[in-house]
Amino acid sequence: MSFATTPRYWAVAPALLFLAACTSAPVLNPTTVTLETRLYRTGAPQNLPWVAYQDGDGRWQALSGQGGRYAFSVRDPGGRYALAVVCTNPALQNARIQIVHATVKELSTPAVNCLFPRNSTEVRTVSGKVSHFGDADWAIVQVTGSGSVDGPEAANPGYSVEAGPGSQRLVALAQRRYGHDTNPWASRALLKNLELSDNLSLDLSFQDPATQTQPHTVTLEGAGGDAVIQDTKFHHPANVYNPDLGSGLRGASSHLYGGIPEAWQLPEDAHMAYAEAYVPGEGRGRSTTTTFKAPRDLTLVLLPHLGPVEVRPEAPAGSLARYRFTWEPYAADLYFAEVSDLATGGNRWQALVTPGWLRGAEYHTPDLSAAPGWNPAWNLSPASPRSMARLEAVRASRSVNEAVQLSALNFPGHLADGLVWQSASRVVGLGQ
Repeated sequence: MSFATTPRYWAVAPALLFLAACTSAPVLNPTTVTLETRLYRTGAPQNLPWVAYQDGDGRWQALSGQGGRYAFSVRDPGGRYALAVVCTNPALQNARIQIVHATVKELSTPAVNCLFPRNSTEVRTVSGKVSHFGDADWAIVQVTGSGSVDGPEAANPGYSVEAGPGSQRLVALAQRRYGHDTNPWASRALLKNLELSDNLSLDLSFQDPATQTQPHTVTLEGAGGDAVIQDTKFHHPANVYNPDLGSGLRGASSHLYGGIPEAWQLPEDAHMAYAEAYVPGEGRGRSTTTTFKAPRDLTLVLLPHLGPVEVRPEAPAGSLARYRFTWEPYAADLYFAEVSDLATGGNRWQALVTPGWLRGAEYHTPDLSAAPGWNPAWNLSPASPRSMARLEAVRASRSVNEAVQLSALNFPGHLADGLVWQSASRVVGLGQ
């Protein structure tokens, strides 16, 4: 995400997850590792178009999966391994290459999601009117795993939301507008279970006092003079869109949100508080995300800025482009390195790198061209004026292995309750 234009683009991130293997010298007791892959958020395990691994610094080897599970052995004495997974999107004619460089000690149970959105070929419509806004001025209506609509208000109370057939859940929030010194926040909430076999007409009312949320405050520390974005959402792992329970005012160091009582929640539900501080026009920023079940006041703390990051192209071979990342040493539990072409919407390479795998503060995108079954169309293109690289350093409140697994599952509340994910990142333009 470019912090100069669309800061959220690089937020939270992101979504790599794996585990694995290594080779250089024989090992008496090699470690068997099983990689699990899914096509979509929280979906059942499924095979992906291409998966390969590297044992230590050895040659890349293709893997065959069964039902989204791939097994391989790690023989490298230091437990170093790498994984490469290809996700393709035929509609956009591009590929996302997800790579992991880690040690078995740090990351021992891999899981990878292919995050191209799933488009339902069959939809149902839920529509009606929203009434009794109370002291709120507009509403947000969302159905699990689908889009949402915001804007129903007393003068125009109608809403219409599309969703897939089957069992779904509707979340409706009554939002207070900006005040002189108060951010918008959800003062009331309705949660309804739906069975969508046909289009459904459903009127919603916030008249019952039991729809009131629990107001709490999120406070941000460490932003300094940076520009700030902050919000708290009602999070469910299967949702592409998670509705705002409160969002911060420009320049504010705190924001109010309407908490959802635990008794109303499903096990996977959670609150997700997010804050980002960035330096406009300089491509550097920091963010913190906390996942929690029970509504409460809390404080988000930002990490220090990442120092200068340099990304240089290495000598390309034909259509193959490779890049070398170097940076000032920075204490982190893991790193993400990414290269993409924003102009063409072309291929994007995303690598998760652990400190135990690194040899110094530098990273080279791998040469996968000789790996069995590799398609040259998946290569990175030579740098163009719109090519971007990004390095992100992450600290998590859980072990690397657990944090990566929770990220793969898109942070289900009953497992991710209390997880804190902090990051500092730099965006670098290429080909300029």
